[in-house]
Amino acid sequence: MLVLRALLATAALTLPATSLAQPSSAPATAKRVYTPADFARFAPKTAYDMLVQVPSFSIKTVDTTQRGLGQAQENVLINNERIANKSGGAVDQLQRTSAANVDRIEIVDAASLGIAGLSGQVANVILKSTTASSGQFEWNPSWRAHYAKAEWLGGSISYSGKSGPVDYTVSLKNDYGRGAFGGPIWLYDAAGNVLETRKEIYHSEYERANMQVKLGYDGPGSSVGNLTLAYTPYWNPVSQRDHRVLASGEERSRDIRTKLDGYFADINADYEFALGPGRLKLIGVRHWEHEPLLQTLVLTFDTTGAPSEGTRFGRDTHLGETVARGEEPIWLFDRLSLRALRRAAHGSGVGRMDRWLTRMSPGGSSHRSRRGAGAAGRWRSRSFSGSWSCSSTSWRSCGVRVSCTTDSAAIMVGPR
Repeated sequence: MLVLRALLATAALTLPATSLAQPSSAPATAKRVYTPADFARFAPKTAYDMLVQVPSFSIKTVDTTQRGLGQAQENVLINNERIANKSGGAVDQLQRTSAANVDRIEIVDAASLGIAGLSGQVANVILKSTTASSGQFEWNPSWRAHYAKAEWLGGSISYSGKSGPVDYTVSLKNDYGRGAFGGPIWLYDAAGNVLETRKEIYHSEYERANMQVKLGYDGPGSSVGNLTLAYTPYWNPVSQRDHRVLASGEERSRDIRTKLDGYFADINADYEFALGPGRLKLIGVRHWEHEPLLQTLVLTFDTTGAPSEGTRFGRDTHLGETVARGEEPIWLFDRLSLRALRRAAHGSGVGRMDRWLTRMSPGGSSHRSRRGAGAAGRWRSRSFSGSWSCSSTSWRSCGVRVSCTTDSAAIMVGPR
């Protein structure tokens, strides 16, 4: 046994270096690339249909109900750029983009992109630079067996094209929802005696028609711009009716009606151009919401003939938001702040310099290295890396955001 071990050890020592395990030359975060041919078996109609089939990748969508742009939440890029708008972000735009316009989908590590706020895996959807005019539509009617109203208007339609330096997409998408229940209801006391019998029917409908026009501008040089106009009216009526028979034999009816007809409207624009050795991106957003709510409840005494009772609640809400934002490269910040950084570093040590970096560049980091022998304890270089963004979401930024909310007082009519 000892001889066998010795022979194996000798053989291992005499193996050529190429036969031993070598570290992979490809980085662990190498990107994965998928072409349209990889999704052909799924018969995708939109770019989003392709993205959802990418293995081992979970899509993070943007929450458009939050203040600000919220674009850092989304892990989807289009042509190496984040979509800065309040109309659904990149995922919504991919749902309106034909699968024929997709060149490839890259899954990359966020650290390799140099975009502040991104982390983990990111999907970068590359669209074809020259696309022919194309359109698509989808019709999704739905029915339920009982109580709910049929849905005939579900679906979407979009048309995309290019005219000179401007590419455009015009789309209409109706999101819908249906809810309903009904049947007999019995109310019992602790002894199991029937106190009341009800026959109740509830149904609600929801329609949200999103109309959107998106314009892309290929400007002079390397400048690019985008403009998105969106208007989304919605309707959400709710009806709840019941007929009640009390243990005494008295009959009553209750009718609750809710009316909610409002809208969203957005103007989203961004323009990016070369500035010095880097690029500057300007972003502007204007958002409106109107939410008028009216709810009426009427209780009718069918057998006694007593006057009906009821309440009415009304609320009229207006929301507005304005976002102005600029994203500039680190070189511009370096030129503006280099002297201040040097004074902070030489005056009070590296700790103060780090505080300067934290204040002026929240996403940046400092790098420190010492001199060689004979100069121990002295700094050889003071440098930093990262990006600086003028954002409305931070007090350190130069962005501007104004929001306003007003609610009318509730009005109650009838006995409480």
